[in-house]
Amino acid sequence: MIDDWRVEFFDDVYADLALSRTKAQSDAIAKIVVEIAALVEGDVVFDQCCGRGDLSLALARAGMRVFGLDLCAPYVERAQGRARSERAGCAFLVADAAVNAAPSPCRCVVNWFSSFGYGATVVQDQAFLDRAFDSLGPGGVLVLESLNLPRLHSSFQERMERNAVGPEGTTRVVRTSRIVGESLEQSWRIELPDGRVLVRPSRLRLHPPEAIEAMAVRAGLVLNGRFDGAGAPWSPHSERLIVAARRPE
Repeated sequence: MIDDWRVEFFDDVYADLALSRTKAQSDAIAKIVVEIAALVEGDVVFDQCCGRGDLSLALARAGMRVFGLDLCAPYVERAQGRARSERAGCAFLVADAAVNAAPSPCRCVVNWFSSFGYGATVVQDQAFLDRAFDSLGPGGVLVLESLNLPRLHSSFQERMERNAVGPEGTTRVVRTSRIVGESLEQSWRIELPDGRVLVRPSRLRLHPPEAIEAMAVRAGLVLNGRFDGAGAPWSPHSERLIVAARRPE
């Protein structure tokens, strides 16, 4: 249920540049999820797009039991290794969260780091929310974090350049962006310290807040609030968007 570009795009190079968080940053995000979903120690959380496990492991450190899925096998392998090292209460599998629900009812489903919107169609994006509903027990909460479309439109940047300094040297990243219809299309030029140059496209469907909420309701969920990326009340000027919705009791 994915476009082929995702299989190549989401690798360790991209994760090092855009997805990695420090333990303190991940713990802060986990705290936001715990507060929004009113989680208590021992609750089960389903991390729909777990990546290399940063948020899943932070939730485990906060006392949760976590089940995570991701389509990127190297990411899942890294997450599994980190979980073993930390002796964390996490289980990770390579699978598509648009197709697969959690193996048992969860208190919370989390979809973070702009992981929502990569389906080839709106129907496939809707499937993530349908599987979230299937995964939640009665009263369980979906916490979905995304770009805030009103802010994106008001502060849109067509070109971004930055240098990322790492153990092997400096990586130069040039990203060009354009909005085409309902999608954010980007081209990434990544100049690695060893001289290699990677050029890759990406595409994210842009759902405004009210559209995400309507899709959550369509999945059978009840809206539970709209927040900014720090868990404070949302505004059109918020850099990020969090939509919370719960499965009825």
